[in-house]
This record gives sequence, structure tokens and C-alpha cells, in this order.
Amino acid sequence: MVLLLVVIGFIGIGIFVFIQIIVKSVKKQDQSKSKSIPIKGPASQHKSETDLYKNKGIKTFQLKGIEYLNLSKSMSGKFIGYAKTEDNIHDQYAVAVYKNPKTHIGYVPIGNKTLQNSLKEWHNGKTFAWGTCDYWEYEKEWKGYVHMLVGLDADVINIVKEIVSTQEMLDNLEKDLPVNKKMEMLETVYLVKERMKTIEHYFTNNHPAGDWGGVFTQPLNFKIVFPKTFIPSLSKELELSKDWQNLIKLEKYTFLVDELNEKMKNSTLKRIQLAKDRINAIKY
Repeated sequence: MVLLLVVIGFIGIGIFVFIQIIVKSVKKQDQSKSKSIPIKGPASQHKSETDLYKNKGIKTFQLKGIEYLNLSKSMSGKFIGYAKTEDNIHDQYAVAVYKNPKTHIGYVPIGNKTLQNSLKEWHNGKTFAWGTCDYWEYEKEWKGYVHMLVGLDADVINIVKEIVSTQEMLDNLEKDLPVNKKMEMLETVYLVKERMKTIEHYFTNNHPAGDWGGVFTQPLNFKIVFPKTFIPSLSKELELSKDWQNLIKLEKYTFLVDELNEKMKNSTLKRIQLAKDRINAIKY
């Protein structure tokens, strides 16, 4: 009986020692693991380069979700406005499109994380945008697209704004403008054309020839579309009123005259030459 109790005692002591060894081993493993876990600081305020567009420039997207915004059909047509990042229940990477001043007209396609990150990183979540939003009567649905500037210098963005706004002005040109307003419009277009050279200079210096693709879709294709009959009809109006001074000024806008067909171009140049002859005759 005594021998049995001694054996049981030794077994109990062995179990206790064994448990202690296991506990110490587990503690050491926990301490080892805790030392290997790096301490993370606050998240970086800047997106990694992989979260942003590699190529900056004009980005073009189809407009989505227009049908849910109850737009009036009278709003159909071209628009100028802005694109703005949002976080909504349908798309955590949403980018909404607005027509100036604050009319919501749609979204870019869902899930564009790169676009949202790029707008937040480079433009505080908002950038200049323009495009077309049309109601197709036959199909009974809205369709549209939007261009937006992503990652470009502020000066370039301002020039693009001028180009797009000037084109909008020309698209909505009134027919019976007085001569002084027509001359002012010509000067506005001339100044914008001169500013457009800055865009060419910018891309020539920042991106070698042959590297346009993806950086700026056809960057040199920005073109002011002027009504073809504007210059010829104005030159005729100035000739009939014998306004030789303003008629001679049309020579400054040869970039518009050169775009005319041969007949209109020749008649306009003849009127300009006539004005010069009349002024010279008055002088002598």
C-alpha cells in the first residue's frame, strides 16, 4: 500500500513538471511571435503609384446611370462641367459627372478605382469635364460620354477650358451680331489659338514624338470649329458699309481664311485687298 502511494506521488510530480515545461514553452513561442510582428505606423496619405494612372491626360468614358436622374429632354446636347469623386452604396469608387453649375447628369462606369484615386491625389477629387448627354427619342434612352482632364498641369487645364468654352460660344452663335461683336469674337478665337500653341509646346517638351498615345489622346487635334460662312459674310458686310479699317483687320485671321474653300477664300482676300487700295488712295 505504501509503495502504491509512493508511485502515485511520483506520477503526480511528473505530470506537474511536464505541465510547467509546456507552459514555459508556449510563453516563449508567444514572446517570439510578438517580437516578429512589425509595428505599423499611420497609413500613408499618398496613393502608391500602382493605384494611379501611369499616363496622364484626357480620359474618356461612357456616361452611366443617366436614366435614374430624371433629366429633362431639354438638357440633351453638349455640356461643360466637372467630374467629382463620391462614395455611394452602389459604388465605393464612384465618379459623378455634373453639368455647370450643379446638375448631376451621370457617372463613369462602375468600379474605377484608378480614376477615383487619381482624382483625389492630383485634383482634390474634382476636375474639369465636358462631353455630350443626349436623349435618343427613337430608342427612348439617354446616351452620352464625358472627357475629363487627369493629372495635367493647371496651366494646360485652363487652356483646355478656354478652348472648350470658346467652341461652346461658337456653337451658340447668334445670327445678327453687330460688327463690333463679330470683331471681338474673332479676336477671342485668335487669342485662344495662340494659347493652344502652349499645349503643343507642353507635350513636345514632356513627351517625345511617338509617345502621344495614352498620354493625351490626339493632343494636337484640339481645333476651333468656326462657321465657314462667318468670315466671307463679315467681309462682304464690311465692304458694303465701306468699313475699310475693320476689313483690313481680317488679314490677321488668316488661319480662318485659309480654312475656307477656294471660292470663299479668294473673294475674302479680294475684299481685303480692296480695303488696302481704298486706304492708300485716301492717304495720297
